[in-house]
Amino acid sequence: MKKISTILLLLLLYACRKEEPVEEEPVFAYNGFGQIIDNDKDLYFKSILSPSYGKINLYYLGFEYLIGENVLRKQFSLFFLKPTLDRQVIYPFDRLVTDNLQATYSTRIGDGDIMGSSYDLNDTDDIEDYIQLIKFDTLTGEVSGRFQASFKLDITTFVAPNSPDSVILKEGYFEANFKK
Repeated sequence: MKKISTILLLLLLYACRKEEPVEEEPVFAYNGFGQIIDNDKDLYFKSILSPSYGKINLYYLGFEYLIGENVLRKQFSLFFLKPTLDRQVIYPFDRLVTDNLQATYSTRIGDGDIMGSSYDLNDTDDIEDYIQLIKFDTLTGEVSGRFQASFKLDITTFVAPNSPDSVILKEGYFEANFKK
């Protein structure tokens, strides 16, 4: 009986022990920067490069323009980026198609957590929408490239006051580092 009591006490103590919390790395952590001329303003963006969810050899590349450390104002996102040094044409975003490079652009208002205006890729103007990777090193995780794109205001959604009718991103350059 004494052995059973001792075993029960040990099990109770083991079950009640405090576990140390494990800090998890955020899914989307900034891992680079981008410099973009956004409607003739030279801006520096933080960038995020990560594997596309559920896709092999495709990546998500996002650029976020912040005021201070954490007030989001602008976001440019590329989906389904291929790890090739060939020039890749950017297409308008279509959630039903996942085999070509697509882009979105949006703004934020308030303290950065309220959606501002949305923009669609403008594939009817004379501006070539593309990204050209200069480096994609799978051993070191280093990635860099150049891009340009143009967007038109999506008037079917909320439009923030004083939103321009179009956004032109030119002379875009970025560097990022990803870990597998």
